Amino acid sequence: MHLWQKKHKQMIFRSCIMTLFMILLLVVLPSCSAMRDVTRSFPPHQFAVGAHPRLVLHARNAEVTVRVGPAGVIQVEGEAHASGLDLGSNLDLSSFKLDAVQSGDIVTVQASHDTDVLGASKEFEITITVPQGTVIAGLEKCREQGFRCER
Repeated sequence: MHLWQKKHKQMIFRSCIMTLFMILLLVVLPSCSAMRDVTRSFPPHQFAVGAHPRLVLHARNAEVTVRVGPAGVIQVEGEAHASGLDLGSNLDLSSFKLDAVQSGDIVTVQASHDTDVLGASKEFEITITVPQGTVIAGLEKCREQGFRCER
């Protein structure tokens, strides 16, 4: 093989590599700009409770943290997160629902969101502060620290 043939092959190889690199940039960069993170905070719900408070949870797809706080008050806070490709309703946080209602000393919390997303992830974090000795029903991971869990 002649020297000019080797140089010609190298030049073609470099051109192919540069073309592939440009195609890769054209494909990857637009999809990177479509990646987003969104957050929504829910206003806190606060309830005055008596000497024997009870918390009932219905929050299967949420990360729930319960901590002990001041006597006579149950407080519920929530934050929704979504990250991923901004395609259709992937990052739509309107599917996140956090409702808390009171009946006497019983506070019932319901949390839900859609989990069927493509190219994204959604998380729901709920923090509940309860008085010492509160009885809690529906908490999946219960590390009793100042409250009592019912199974």
